[in-house]
Order: sequence, then structure tokens, then C-alpha cells
Amino acid sequence: MGRILYFCKSVKDNVEYGEKHDPDLVWWLCHRTQWLDKKGIVTTGSTQHPIATEELLQGPVTWPDFQRYAPEVRDYIHRHFTYDSEVVPAFAGTAASMSKVFPGGFLFGLPVLFFDLALLWTFLEAARRRIMSADLEESTGPPSWSWMTWRGDLACPPFWWYNTRSLIKRLDVDAGIIICPLVQWYYSGTRGARIAIKNEYHKYIHFARDGESIPPPGWSRTMSSSSKHSSDMHGNYDYETLGAPGLKFRFPIPLVDTSHTPITLPMPISNIITCQTERAYFLVAWQGKGVNGRLGVTVEIYDVEGYVVGNMWRSGDAPVPTTADLRVELIAISTGLAGNRNECYERLYRGKPYTENGDDDGVREFYNLLWIEWTDGIAYRKAVGQVTKEAWEAADRELIEVKLG
Repeated sequence: MGRILYFCKSVKDNVEYGEKHDPDLVWWLCHRTQWLDKKGIVTTGSTQHPIATEELLQGPVTWPDFQRYAPEVRDYIHRHFTYDSEVVPAFAGTAASMSKVFPGGFLFGLPVLFFDLALLWTFLEAARRRIMSADLEESTGPPSWSWMTWRGDLACPPFWWYNTRSLIKRLDVDAGIIICPLVQWYYSGTRGARIAIKNEYHKYIHFARDGESIPPPGWSRTMSSSSKHSSDMHGNYDYETLGAPGLKFRFPIPLVDTSHTPITLPMPISNIITCQTERAYFLVAWQGKGVNGRLGVTVEIYDVEGYVVGNMWRSGDAPVPTTADLRVELIAISTGLAGNRNECYERLYRGKPYTENGDDDGVREFYNLLWIEWTDGIAYRKAVGQVTKEAWEAADRELIEVKLG
């Protein structure tokens, strides 16, 4: 039997923002396939829309597929445990199993390979903070930057879906969102070693149009049969791997080489991660109520002139003012482009802001941000969001060192 995820206004709203819910539309999960149905007339079949194909979500995980990771997180994040602190060891088995195909393993439930994407988790409604055992060391419990800290209904943001779905040519996704890493994150290993978090999937994008470089181990390349007849700027070649038989990729991503390298998992000595990034201050205000009149999760971001320049999604304990009079500290963690996939990659490859005929290409550029608050020199996540590129770069920014716990 299918499990209802949430109601929404349209496929676009559902996938991109999950707001302005309409009781006539429902997003549901059945046999690892996600569907969007129009209530009352679903028997016609004309309004059923598969959001993720069943073929990709069934069977064992054989390659680092973020779409297979997301449902696992959703299953865990709403669970009740005898003790909330059990959420970390409870996910350990899943993390160990998926680490066989996810290079770098997982840090407190977040895949190292897609770390910048994974940091953008949020909830459908304000979630409840898990209460950790009093004898659990704060530095070893789930951190504020991990979904493990909360119990609620995970809302897989568009950054999770579009970035991985656009890898596969079988899924013809015209709209796209591309996330580009902005900072280098580190965690602390044994003896205080500063270890880089290698979220390296983005380093392989150039292979989509690079027919000269040798593909990484485990991948083969052929000329795309449609490249001569398509305007797709992100698909000159087809890439295939034995781990995903029958699928053609626009570019390869790192694979675990079990024949040469033993599988190792990150062993942090604390839950604090560090980076150097920019911060700026903006004003925020609560946008409105959520589903069934409950407290909403969306907070609008205002610049100093009072214009709305972005949105944030609260976790659960962040204050929600009704007017734009709360000044908050934001740090930039990644950048992004949203719009037609071809135009997004054209902008990414060439830095081209306009189409050949001189019209705006419709691509929206933005910064992904964390709202943080400090305690004893450690920053803690309060919310995640984004602002327009113009607004962020016009703000009074400064470069700082961040210890995020």
C-alpha cells in the first residue's frame, strides 16, 4: 500500500518547494516509486505522474544513487526510538551497506560524495528536536547540520532530486537545478588530523562534453546517438557502468573500487565540521502557516531595503517573527543555478548569461545559506535557505572561519 508523503499544488511546487498545498493533489510513495495524483479522477490514469521511475528505485543499490539514499533517510527520520540517541547506531547498518557503493562513506548520515547536496535537507513542517541521553557527549551526538538531530517528515529538496536525476539520460528532465560547491569542509580524525570531506561528484561534469580525457575507472564512453540532432549542451556522450546496467549517464561519477581499495568509513572524533566562508546579515520574517494550520517552515529573507530576496526553511527551534525585524547571521555554503537544464549548463560551462538571440535565458542564480547561531565558539544550524546571487553579492560580507556543530 502506498504511503502519502504530502499534498501539493502542482508537480513544480511539489518538487521545488512543497508549499501552497492543494488538497486535490497528493504526492505518494509506493514500491519505491513516487507518484503525483489528482484526487477523484485517478482511475482515468491521465493525471498520474511518476516523479521517480520504479526501475531505478527497486533492487539492490549498485552505484552511488542519491535517489536511493533519500528514501532511506525519510524512513529513519520519522522513527521513534526507545532513546533518541539511538538514531546514530540505528542508521549505521544502512550507512555501512551503502558505503559499499558510495565513495567516502557517510558522516552522521550524510554521504561524503554528495556532502554539499546533503547539507540542504529540510522538513515539510517544523520538526521536533531529538532529546539525547544526558550521558552522551555532545561532541559525539548527532550535530545540528545532520538530519539525525530531528524527528519529522523529511522534504527532499529539489537539489537532491534534480542533480541526480539529470545524470541519467533515461530520465528526460528539462528543468534542472545545479549545485556548485563553494567551500571545503573538514572533519577531525584521530590525533586531531584535519581531514577534507571529498564531495567530488561535481568534478566529473566536464566529461559530458570532454571526449579526450580518460573516463574514471569503471566507466565506458560512447558518442551519444542524439548529440548530432539535439541542442542538449549536457549530453554529447553516453557513459555506462556495469554497476547500473541499461542506464546511460551524461557524465560519470566516482565509484567504489573494491578490487584495489578496502572499504573504509570516516571515523570522526567529534561532530564538528569546519570551513572558511563568507557571512552576512539579513532580516527575516515568517511567511505563513503550513499544512492544516500548523506552524509553517518557510521564512522570507529581506535585504536592508526591505525587499524579499530569498527564503529559508526552519528546522524546528528557530524563532519566527511576523515582521522583518529579526537580524540573522547567514553563511554561504554553495551556489546554484535553476531553470532549463540546457541553459543552466550553458551558463555553467561558458558563463553565458543570455541566449544567442539576446533574450534572458531564464536561469536563476542563487547562494545556498545556513542561518547559524553561536555558543562557546561553535556555530549551530538554525535553518537552511537561499538568496539571489545579486542580493548576496551586494550585502556587506566578510570571510570567517566556521566550526559547525
